[in-house]
Amino acid sequence: MLFKRICTSFLILLISGFAFSQKPKKRHKWRYIGPSEIPASNAKAGQWSSTGTGWIEDIEIGDRYWFAGAITGGLYRSEDEGKTWQKIDKDSIQLGTLDLEFVNGTLYRCTGLTHYDEKFGLGIYKSTDFGETWSEPELSFKAYEAQPIWSIDANNKGDLIACSPDKLYMKPVDSLNWSSPLANKVAQLRTVLYSNKYRNTVFAAGSLLYKSIDNGKTWNDVTSNLTAFPKLKANRNIQRIAICFDPNTEGRMLAFYSLNREVFVDESLDEGRTFTNIHNTYKIRRIDINHAEIAVAPGDPNCIVLGGVRCFISKDGGKHFFQATYPVYKADNFAHDDIRGMHLKAHNDFYLATDGGVFRSQDTGRTWSNVSGAGLNTMQIYGIGLLNDDRRLLGTQDLGTFLESDGSFINLFSLYGDGGDGIDLDSVFAVLLSGTVRLMDKQGLTRSKYVHPPTSGNHFTASFIKHPADNGFFYVGKEL
Repeated sequence: MLFKRICTSFLILLISGFAFSQKPKKRHKWRYIGPSEIPASNAKAGQWSSTGTGWIEDIEIGDRYWFAGAITGGLYRSEDEGKTWQKIDKDSIQLGTLDLEFVNGTLYRCTGLTHYDEKFGLGIYKSTDFGETWSEPELSFKAYEAQPIWSIDANNKGDLIACSPDKLYMKPVDSLNWSSPLANKVAQLRTVLYSNKYRNTVFAAGSLLYKSIDNGKTWNDVTSNLTAFPKLKANRNIQRIAICFDPNTEGRMLAFYSLNREVFVDESLDEGRTFTNIHNTYKIRRIDINHAEIAVAPGDPNCIVLGGVRCFISKDGGKHFFQATYPVYKADNFAHDDIRGMHLKAHNDFYLATDGGVFRSQDTGRTWSNVSGAGLNTMQIYGIGLLNDDRRLLGTQDLGTFLESDGSFINLFSLYGDGGDGIDLDSVFAVLLSGTVRLMDKQGLTRSKYVHPPTSGNHFTASFIKHPADNGFFYVGKEL
């Protein structure tokens, strides 16, 4: 028996050695197809359109450079006000960018998830040369630790605070070590913010609102100070509380959130000790964990900008808001839906980071221009269908379905949402759009027919399989 084991072990070692001694197979050669700029839309003027480049999570607008961080695809920089963009990070740190902040000439980049179900980050990187080089992170994580960093801020002394969904991290200006003074698995933290009046006062906000007056040593839950708190029930929590300070008024703080579809804008003039409601409505929709931003315009304390699925602006201190963005193709106020970040540079110079790229308004939100110029390659491809004539159907994140041929892209739908798989049938294309199966006319490329199977489950990950003999027949396999 022992001899048999020895012989078997020797044989395994011999085979393994032979296998590893072989020359590796020739690597595949890859050619970039595109798009390198915003693809054409098949929608007519006045229709909803998914035209865009892809999901931008945050932007930082400087006097010399603009920066755009994608949820996937890396970090980009523009030197010509968005006409062209260049990817400036290395593949080794090509993961989600959740927050970009300049602090005393240093650009901080918070890294995180590449999509909703992949909650990891490698920490916080910093650059002192506008992104040319990046330091190893002082606050770093392994992917299995599941710690995306959603926000970072600094006081005027240079102390830093950052947050993951369930932890706060702090570092004094004269230290290299980060501490974690607060951990709460239900907090869903998204924002950290130092007071613009008191150096040692700092806030953290997510589904709860926290405040510290001793530079983060101790924290108090001040969610009950919000005006909607009496309406809270055990099974109806606030998903996300967005907060900001008024750059024109020391100590003035705003909070933006929704509860059971009712939207609230609260104002505090005493550093969060008390709040007064200045606006509540059911007309602003989809304010949730992924869509909640608020800012006050520099130079105009009455101009308040809200970011949800769409942008809303008040010019009278919050008494009234008007909808400032619509996904209507070629309209003056066209901007893609799903606002992830905002940068207000002046009272009449606003920037939005959206699921379709970067948009700019120079007239306080009346009109918008798409400044996702050439090179902002952040489109996420969820599904590819190879057609009989060598063209390809591309299902994308939030941008619908594209038809591609030799690097030329055109968007097929005026409808938009998450695209997926696609196949070529006898007289139609079958495509997956927003979790529904549709048949598209090959001629006009605009008309579609809803043919979704009458079943429940997760349709966004469905796959199409052709019948081996009948080209008009196909199967739909999906995750239940």
